This record gives sequence, C-alpha cells and structure tokens, in this order.
Amino acid sequence: MNSRDCYVLTALRKVNGDMGTIVLRLMRDMPNGALPADKLRELAAIFDDLARLLANRASEVDPADGQPLVVEGGTE
Repeated sequence: MNSRDCYVLTALRKVNGDMGTIVLRLMRDMPNGALPADKLRELAAIFDDLARLLANRASEVDPADGQPLVVEGGTE
C-alpha cells in the first residue's frame, strides 16, 4: 500500500469511527425537535471533502482523461 492509499483509508476510518458520536450528538441537540442546520452543514462539508478525496484518488489510480478529477463542492 502506498502513502496516498494509506491517507485515504485513514480518512475513511476517522469518519467511520466518529459517525456514532456524531449521530448521537445530532439526536441529543435537536432544538424544537429538528436537526440543527449548522451541524448538518458541518457534517455535509465533511462528507463533501471525503467525496472529493475519494474521487480524486480514483482518478489518480485510473484517470479517465489523464487529469485528476476535481469534484466541485456544494450541497443543496
């Protein structure tokens, strides 16, 4: 395994390992019975970053057009 793959797997492990705690905090901190928008945005940003990391690594391993893929951020 090369250092780039190790980095990607470490990032995945970190998010996976923290997911239970994140979900419990979201469940605990629900003002007026609704999920807090700011926390949802923070979580979305984490997943956006992770998605970009995975897509870029996939393009490094098997480039479709010879260029690394850059996934644009943004959630709706």
